[in-house]
This record gives sequence, C-alpha cells and structure tokens, in this order.
Amino acid sequence: GPQPKFLHYSWVCAPLMAVLPDEYPASLGGAPNLILVKEDVWTYEAYWKPPPPIKAFTTMTIIREGTELTLVGAVRPPQHIVDDILKLGKPKRVIRLNSFHGSRDHYWVKVHNCELWGFRGMRWGTAPTKEEQKFYAGRVPLEMTHDLQTDISTLLPSYNPKLFMLGGTKSGIVEAQLLLSSKKILITVDLIQSCESPNNQIPVSCLANCLFGCLGFKNEVTVVPKPWPKIFAKDNDVNNVKDDLIRLANLDFDTLITHHGGHVTDAKNKLRQAVYDRFKWSV
Repeated sequence: GPQPKFLHYSWVCAPLMAVLPDEYPASLGGAPNLILVKEDVWTYEAYWKPPPPIKAFTTMTIIREGTELTLVGAVRPPQHIVDDILKLGKPKRVIRLNSFHGSRDHYWVKVHNCELWGFRGMRWGTAPTKEEQKFYAGRVPLEMTHDLQTDISTLLPSYNPKLFMLGGTKSGIVEAQLLLSSKKILITVDLIQSCESPNNQIPVSCLANCLFGCLGFKNEVTVVPKPWPKIFAKDNDVNNVKDDLIRLANLDFDTLITHHGGHVTDAKNKLRQAVYDRFKWSV
C-alpha cells in the first residue's frame, strides 16, 4: 500500500530562514551533561516551558552516524551543552516525531544548517512565538497516511531504523515512534513516557510531581497519560490506539527513550506490563 510521505524539506524553509532572528532562547536550564545511553546514542534533559515552579523537562536524543548527528525531539540547550554536542560530530538533521514537540527545531536548522524531517501534512502545534509561526508557515499540506511503517533507512543506515506512525490519532495530529533496530532502542514521544525513570538527571519539582501524578504520569513507564486521548486520539477514544500500543510492545527492543523522562532499561518487559496494568490488554 502507499507509504506515509516523510521527506526532508529544508528547501521549503529556506526563504523563511532569512527573516528569523539569529538568537534563540535556550531552555530554562537542564542536566549538567549529556547521557550516553548506548554507543553513539546520547540524551539530554532540558526544562521546558511551563512556569518555573512546575519544573518539568523534555528529552532530546542525539544519534551519531559516522561524523553526522541526528537530533530527535530537538531542544535548545545552554551553550556549553551545544559545544559538547558539536564535539560529537556535525548536526545533520532534526527529526520531528510529534505535532507538539520541536519548538526549537528552527534553532538547529537556522544556526547549524540542519535538514528538517517530518510528516507532510503534520499540524505544527508548537509555534507559540511569531518567529516560530513564520518558521512553520508555508508548509505544503500534502497527503498523510496513518498506521504504516516508514522506511528511513537512508538516514541512519547502520541503525536499521523503522518509523511507526500511530494509526488512531486525529486528522493532522502526528505521533510516531522510532525504532533503532540494531541498537534495540525505541524512541517515543507522548504516548509512552518515563517520568519516573531512575535515570532522570534533573529533578522534577514537587508541584510537577503532584500535577503529573493526577494526570496519570506514574511509574517508570507510563502509557497513555490522561490528557493524551483528548489531544491526540481519534474521537477522544483510547481504544483507537490499542493496536498501536500492542504493536509497539511487541517490537524487538530493550531500551526505551521517551520525550519526557530518562531512558529505561529492560524496557520491553516494563512496557508490556504497563500496557496490561493500564488497560488489561493482553500483549
């Protein structure tokens, strides 16, 4: 059948780049250093936009292929962390897996000349500033096909990557999961999270813990936190992503990297247990 159209289109952005400022605000602080998850794969945790008393964070993944770097879930770290990233290699591309993550994609495209990869037709839900709105304006709204695996092996050939786009989301709302097959690493966004991972490098505030606990962000692996169906799921019904979750839980991986939390080891067993505990679905 037809494949989702997943093409880099930095050429679309080029006319817009000239109108963007040269300076981009960094995150509100974050981890003191990069975390090596497996050989050539690192993460960085940065505080994100809620008011400082909430103190929650988002996680960027850095993948090295030869001398080139691919960034997933891009954030704008403090300059000393940017310097550490540049020591690893040359940033080549940014991959955006989710409509609501990637508010600093344009920093890496503008300042470091990265390609930007994403699904055509994706709604760019994270564009709160005028500069970001200009950056995301002009996207060509081409057809987007859900629930199919996308071949991106040309991007990261030594990782045998597979990209899985959720089939049960609302029109234009994208969430995809990236499997680095050769490393047995599954990278997820909001459907599966790890806020309570013991590998978290920076603390989450008591207020954030209370708030997120009420919203269902519990345990080392969390699946489908309470706000997720209303924002993402077709007809606001979590059953529309049942097949997606079961498929993901049966992939071949042992490490999980989420966009909110530290990495998780023995991750397949923990994800399968989380799916069962949350929904009593057999996986």
